[in-house]
Amino acid sequence: MTMQNLFPTILPRGLQQAMLSLAMVFVVGACVISPSLALAENNTSALADEFFAKGLEYFWAEDIPQHYEEAFVWLSKAAEYGHPRAQAMQADMLANGLGTVIDREKAFALANAAAESGDVFGRFLLGKYFYWGIGTASNEEQAKHIFSQMFFELEQQAESGDGLAQHGLGWMYATLSTVTKDYQKAHHWYEKAAIQGYAVAQNNLAIMFCNGEGVRQNARIKNLWYRRAAKQGYPIAQYNLALSLGAEGDLEGKYRLLLESADRNYKSAQAKLGWIFEEGKGQPVDLKSAVALYRKAAAQGHQWAQHHLGRLYQKGKGVPQDYHEAMKWYRVAAENGYASGMANVGHLFEAGLGVEKNYVEARSWYERGAEQGNTYSEARLGYLYMNGFGVDQDYDKATEWLQKASRGGNEWARYGMGLVHEKQRQYSQAIRWYLWAAIKGYDFGFRRAVYLVVMYPVSFWT
Repeated sequence: MTMQNLFPTILPRGLQQAMLSLAMVFVVGACVISPSLALAENNTSALADEFFAKGLEYFWAEDIPQHYEEAFVWLSKAAEYGHPRAQAMQADMLANGLGTVIDREKAFALANAAAESGDVFGRFLLGKYFYWGIGTASNEEQAKHIFSQMFFELEQQAESGDGLAQHGLGWMYATLSTVTKDYQKAHHWYEKAAIQGYAVAQNNLAIMFCNGEGVRQNARIKNLWYRRAAKQGYPIAQYNLALSLGAEGDLEGKYRLLLESADRNYKSAQAKLGWIFEEGKGQPVDLKSAVALYRKAAAQGHQWAQHHLGRLYQKGKGVPQDYHEAMKWYRVAAENGYASGMANVGHLFEAGLGVEKNYVEARSWYERGAEQGNTYSEARLGYLYMNGFGVDQDYDKATEWLQKASRGGNEWARYGMGLVHEKQRQYSQAIRWYLWAAIKGYDFGFRRAVYLVVMYPVSFWT
């Protein structure tokens, strides 16, 4: 039996040769280690190239039907052998859910490896991930530094016909202030990549037609590109097309696409599908499924899902009522910058639900929410200043916050303005604010106005 017969013939020829070379190290001895390892490394490199070429065929539909799942399999094999562009493409597919489920932490690690090997698309992805905080903490300065070092090389590759570089260049023109924003150039490069069949570029091109960026708004062309990207299994395009179909009244098509997108682990689809199951919008109410979907989206950092999970625990809807758990999820959403989460953390502290009542802590969270324009936070700050809860009583500050909330459309704030005037015995102004609150939908304002008219009839006319 020859040495070659020890290895299965089903293995690729390059891998057979690499294994044979490594085996010779142990059979012949130390004197042949260096030549054998060198041969193994050469064969490993050749094997990586072979796997990469196969992945490219499926990715770009070269002589065979496009198939992202198969592309991902072959590119993953090449990436395991350290092929830089394969690592970058695998990262891109993991970040976008192309041919696989979304895994952004793994995407970041692969993009970092590709960038360290000098691959320009890997460097672009690394900058993009730092810019958006994909798989890592957001670091805009680090992103800008990376982009400044690789822009011209990316441009050269885009001009040579590299579809991934074309998309990257389009993204930079559409997104970055460091590169002079130019939607027409963004459209130019997105279109080139989209024509080559790159689903991410097709989706971004659709967004440009949706928003009228660099082109005239065109719903037909928008949906055409969304459909092309969605047909390839791109979960973000599936989600965007679902919203478009929903707006056109096709609820069944919307539901089907959301399911496909959610199965690819796209957090926005999971959150939207959870809401459909919670509210029974086009599907039977299914609170168990709603909670499960919210959890999946929340675990990926979806702020609305995190906040909404807290709301379900606060109300005991689909889960046992648990104010501690509600506070936990509200805090998570708040720490991720979600203003409504800040407002609800403040509310639980103000009401003493799941925590000891603490007006000072409530005020602190309301202030954070108010900084982002949350009208509930503004209204509650007005209430705290009106009553001197956690702050010195100050009718002027109360009025300032309540008027700001009222201008933002908060119904209770108008009623609160009535309370401020009533506390100062300015009954005529109080009645007018109560009636204004009632006209805008806060029914209790009418009852309070009637009470003051009965108690202080002269004040209504002064």
